[in-house]
Amino acid sequence: MARTDEKKQLLGSFMNDTNGTMCLAYSEIAHASDLLGGDMQATKVSAGYLLNGEKWPIKRANISIIAFVLGKTDPQWPLPIHSRKEQN
Repeated sequence: MARTDEKKQLLGSFMNDTNGTMCLAYSEIAHASDLLGGDMQATKVSAGYLLNGEKWPIKRANISIIAFVLGKTDPQWPLPIHSRKEQN
């Protein structure tokens, strides 16, 4: 949920000190709760990431100030099932 120690500390402090709640955006209509099968793309830009896709539903959106959104940074991942078998 946080790549660097600084971000982990910031997120942990927010959740601990303010009883902060994150909204969860991982489901997609076409893939339900398949965390690896989602289509949302996350493209690195100078200000962070540009998200392209749709999440539904987004849990706790009306009470959160932080969002946890799953998106693919590599459009080739995960490999299709038949490709995974060929690599093993």
